[in-house]
Amino acid sequence: MSCYICDPQMFSYLASVIFELGKGDITRADAVNMGRVLYRENCRSYLNKYPNDKDSVNMDFPIVEENDVVSVELYYDEIFSAIECLEYQSCEHSDWEKSFSKKILDSILNSSREYPKRGYASWGVPDSFIPNGCCVVDI
Repeated sequence: MSCYICDPQMFSYLASVIFELGKGDITRADAVNMGRVLYRENCRSYLNKYPNDKDSVNMDFPIVEENDVVSVELYYDEIFSAIECLEYQSCEHSDWEKSFSKKILDSILNSSREYPKRGYASWGVPDSFIPNGCCVVDI
C-alpha cells in the first residue's frame, strides 16, 4: 500500500465540517486545532512508511488557519469519501486504531450520518469545496 500526505484542502475541508457539525459547541480555533491534529497524524503515517523522507516533512506546519475554516454544505457521502481517503493515508502505523485522529474521524462520521447524500462523491475533498470563503454552486 502506498501513502501520501493529503493536500491542504483536505484538512481545511474536514476542519470546516467539524466546525459546521459543532456549531455552538466547537469554536473555529478548536476546528483548526483538530485539522492540524489530522495533518500531523497523516505525516506520522507517511514517515512510518517512508522514513527516509523525514527531512522533507514539516509536521509542525500550520496546515489550517482560521480563515480556512469556511461554511460548507454537509453531505454524508462527501464527508465519508474525504474521511475514507484521509484514513487510508493515515493508517500506516500500529497506533492508528488508538489515535486521537481516528477518534476525531469516527466522531465526524457518527455525527454526519443524518445528513443527506448528494449522490456522488469523488475520492477525497468534494469538488464543490473551495477554501477561504469561495464556493461553487450547482445550478
